[in-house]
Amino acid sequence: MLQRISLGLMILLLFTSVALSAFAQSQATTGVIQGTVMDDSGTCLPGVVIVLTNIATNFQRSCTSDDRGRFRGVLLPVGPYQLVATLQGYVVIDKPEVIGLTPGRLVDTRIRLIRQKIVEPGLSD
Repeated sequence: MLQRISLGLMILLLFTSVALSAFAQSQATTGVIQGTVMDDSGTCLPGVVIVLTNIATNFQRSCTSDDRGRFRGVLLPVGPYQLVATLQGYVVIDKPEVIGLTPGRLVDTRIRLIRQKIVEPGLSD
């Protein structure tokens, strides 16, 4: 009886250590890009679609900003990333700087969108 309990505990310990090392390995090979999207007046924008593209591999992941303008791309493979943010009524912003994502790194960034000017036919600036 005692041998069965000991064997069960050893199997449980082995399983736990394998699971933890697998989790640590996944954390060590990926990173996170998160941030806030605002308009030109500084108001947070919900519903903005942000496409994160690894420019070395063309891997893409998209996410949408929440009601506080926050977005988060998790478990991203490491490498250089370009961000593009879109929202109807705003100019599409291609964030010019490349974000270098390294293992385990969390990058926090801000994106500013500019409202599109609507010009009615027959009117000029």
